Amino acid sequence: GPIRRPRNEGLSTSNIISTQRTRAPRSLNFLTESDSYTPYQAFLTDIKPNQSRIHRSQLPPIPKNWKAMISHPHADQFHQATRSEYKALESQGTFEEVEYTDRIKPIPLKWVFTYKLDSDGFLLKHKARICVRGDLQQMTNEDTYAATLAYKTFRTLMALTATFGYETKQLDAVNAFLNADLDELVYCYYPPGFTKTRMCLRLKKALYGLRKSPRLWLNLLGSTLSRLGLHPVPGQPCIYTTY
Repeated sequence: GPIRRPRNEGLSTSNIISTQRTRAPRSLNFLTESDSYTPYQAFLTDIKPNQSRIHRSQLPPIPKNWKAMISHPHADQFHQATRSEYKALESQGTFEEVEYTDRIKPIPLKWVFTYKLDSDGFLLKHKARICVRGDLQQMTNEDTYAATLAYKTFRTLMALTATFGYETKQLDAVNAFLNADLDELVYCYYPPGFTKTRMCLRLKKALYGLRKSPRLWLNLLGSTLSRLGLHPVPGQPCIYTTY
């Protein structure tokens, strides 16, 4: 039969290191202030036992209105989101409280709820936004058109960027419409959950849902870019250049 050689044949004992075996702590929360702080340890301290992230496949449907939100499984989180949204709009001077009279014809506000997810579809936070019922706003002959960038134009710009190796940056305007001042008199009821007796709201900013909000934002953005020395490209109102 075949001859089996010892496993250690040809090995040098000088290459064998004998040390005492140590076991890693079973608990992940073993760091103290005196421990050396390595990136691996920083990763471990961020892990919270028995706490798992929620994937979008596990989330219940988004509530469609305030009444549905009250009985929603995530009602507490959405309630907190409404308080944060109302406080943020109030601090930005989006509206002011005025006494209600019979001459005032307010239009309703509504809540729009949604989930904010990360790139992998896991829940980051609950969001709530106040919007105007623009469909109930009185019709006028005033122009409300706001230009948007055509898809073909965007593809052309990206092709030029890739061809000539231009540097490209993408920016996002937070609550973009609210940066524009409202140029008309608009009264609204309080959003559900924040009603005050004999009081209503006079809008001062271009709140989402108003017919003129997109145009007011576009005008503000265009005037700001012009003050910075940029000029709109003829026939392309959404593209500005320094030439």
